[in-house]
Amino acid sequence: MEKLELELFLFRKLFNDRIEYFRQLQEISDTVVDVVWDGDIRNAIVSSTEEENTLSQSINLKRGQSRHLLNISKDQDGGDTEEGKCIIPFHR
Repeated sequence: MEKLELELFLFRKLFNDRIEYFRQLQEISDTVVDVVWDGDIRNAIVSSTEEENTLSQSINLKRGQSRHLLNISKDQDGGDTEEGKCIIPFHR
């Protein structure tokens, strides 16, 4: 009888946990609202795509400049000498 009581207790706990899960799920569902756009969604997509392309180009340019500066800063002997330093200033 004790085993049956224990099993019944586990089923009740499982059932109560299931009810709590669905209550929380419903609470989340109740807070979901439709997206409100300021303007046309197509314009927002085009604008975001253009911004992404501009930023991607800028990132690639900065990576290239970084690689260039790292390469010119390395001395062939592995040491830093005045001879191997670049005197051209780097502007952002």
